[in-house]
Amino acid sequence: MWQQYVVYSLLLLLIVGGFLASARRPSALAVLLRYALALSLAVTALLAITGFLRLTQDTRGTAYGIHYFLAHTLVVLVVVEALISLGAIIQQSLASRRYVGVLAGIIPLLSLSLVLFGTFTGYLLSGQDDPPPPSTLRFYVLHAGLAPLGISSLLCLSWFCLRPPRRSFHSASGG
Repeated sequence: MWQQYVVYSLLLLLIVGGFLASARRPSALAVLLRYALALSLAVTALLAITGFLRLTQDTRGTAYGIHYFLAHTLVVLVVVEALISLGAIIQQSLASRRYVGVLAGIIPLLSLSLVLFGTFTGYLLSGQDDPPPPSTLRFYVLHAGLAPLGISSLLCLSWFCLRPPRRSFHSASGG
C-alpha cells in the first residue's frame, strides 16, 4: 500500500521538477530532454533489432530477455520525459500566457500512450500458439510495425520541437 504512495510522490516530483527547471533554466531543461529523447530513440532502435532477432531465434532465448528489459527501459524513459515535459508546459503557459510551447510537451505524452500500447500488444503476443489465430497476427502487425513507427516518428518530432532556434547569417554578422 505504501509503495503506491512512493510511486505517486515520485511522479509528482518529476512534474514539479520540470516546472521548476523550466522556470529557472529552460535551456538546460531542453538539453536534458534532447539527451533523453536521443536515448529513447536508441532504445527504440535496439528494440527493433532484438525483435527481429526474436523472429529468427527461439522465443525464450537471450534476445527475449534483452527485448523484455529494453521495453521496460523505454517505458520508464518516456514516462520521465512526459512528466518533465508536462511540468514545463504548465510553467510556460502560466508564465507567458501563450500556448506556443505546448506542442513540444504534448508530443511526449502522445509517445507515452503509444509506448504503453506497444507494451500491451507485446504482452498479448507472449503466448505462442501453433498456428497463430488471426487476432494474434493483427496484434503482431500493431506491435512490430505500427507502434514502433509511431513511437519513432513522435520522438523525432519532439526532438525537432526542442531544437534551439537557429541564428541567421545576416543577423550574426551585423548587416
